[in-house]
Amino acid sequence: MVHFHHLIYRKIIHFIHKIRQ
Repeated sequence: MVHFHHLIYRKIIHFIHKIRQ
């Protein structure tokens, strides 16, 4: 289930980017 882990990681990164904006 690497894809699932990658998807969560991407979501976290996107969330952090939104906060840093």
